[in-house]
Amino acid sequence: MIDYSQYTDSAPLLDELHYWDLPDKYCVLVENLPRKLRFRGTTQSISIGRLKRNFGKDCSIDHCIKALVTWRNKKHSFNITFPFSFINEEYVQLYSLMLSEGSHKGEFKLHVPEEEFHELFAQCLTRLFGPIQIRTTIYRNVKVSIAPKKVSFLVPIPKQIPAFIINNKEFARLYLRIAFEAEANFRYKLLKTGCIQRKIKISRNYGIDGLVDTVLPYREAERIYIGRLKKEFPELVAKIIKNPCPTIVGEKILLKKHFDIETSLYPEYIRINKTTIRRGKISVKWTMNIHGENIDKFVKEIGCITEKKRVVLCRMHLVGKRRSNYTALKIMKTIARGNIFDLNDYALEMFKQGYKYPDVFLSKYKMRNLIERVSSRTYRIL
Repeated sequence: MIDYSQYTDSAPLLDELHYWDLPDKYCVLVENLPRKLRFRGTTQSISIGRLKRNFGKDCSIDHCIKALVTWRNKKHSFNITFPFSFINEEYVQLYSLMLSEGSHKGEFKLHVPEEEFHELFAQCLTRLFGPIQIRTTIYRNVKVSIAPKKVSFLVPIPKQIPAFIINNKEFARLYLRIAFEAEANFRYKLLKTGCIQRKIKISRNYGIDGLVDTVLPYREAERIYIGRLKKEFPELVAKIIKNPCPTIVGEKILLKKHFDIETSLYPEYIRINKTTIRRGKISVKWTMNIHGENIDKFVKEIGCITEKKRVVLCRMHLVGKRRSNYTALKIMKTIARGNIFDLNDYALEMFKQGYKYPDVFLSKYKMRNLIERVSSRTYRIL
């Protein structure tokens, strides 16, 4: 079981960034310091390390910093005001985007084909820091947007969703809209029965090297589904369930807390990865599904960004509520005389109810020993 209150209590208290939170080697442009210091050259540029040695953690120094600069030529990398606040829409959108699609260890970059995401990436950074140089390139036929490396330290991307997003409905809405746009699969399919299957599925991969204390006898890149793993390594499955992916657990909490959207969350499979760079050598895929009337709530409250997914959501929303289980069996009982029903009467009533393939339920219920064939035209309800 997931302890939601514990998750909320342990969520990062991310609110603002001070100069002393930056690496010592960073250089900033300052003015009006409370005490005179010597500077090299004509510009008043100083390292963060020197600021901390002279002033410690003094909040008044935050207001003396005007920009981040480079040591070599003292050119402004970009302007920034300290303390730097994270409690704004731009950070929430950028956080959600980078958590799903970006890379923030080393270079702060986005490598996706969707142009909408690249526009959002540039827009959020510009609103946070003012004019900022973003390089673009093409790698394996996909566009890459790259921000200055310093952004990696200025924009933290924790795996556990920060408390201020969890506790704010509008921030939660912004976060979820981007996360589901980037990671979710919106399934809309007409089945042979004439019914429409609709489902929203989002998955997150989460490293579990720390949970594995034995060598697993599986091939590299092989998917080992939880059912099989439970038979062969039940203790490992128990550990996985007790240590779910913090990102997708937070998303489940946001959906329920602010929008009353019910979801199903489960570990789907583990995988032996080829490298340890992104998720370690062994990772588990956690999957969350949204079904039925909860999809309608999602359409109304959250929605999507791109036109392609908005069209799919609109089609999902137009679908009537899903019939309850064994509706066809209830129809059989309604038309039956002494537990015997005629196929012509059954087919006629099913067509009236909107079913296109009533024969499907005959074979299904027969396999489940709910009905049996009496003659070529009649069935008995068991």
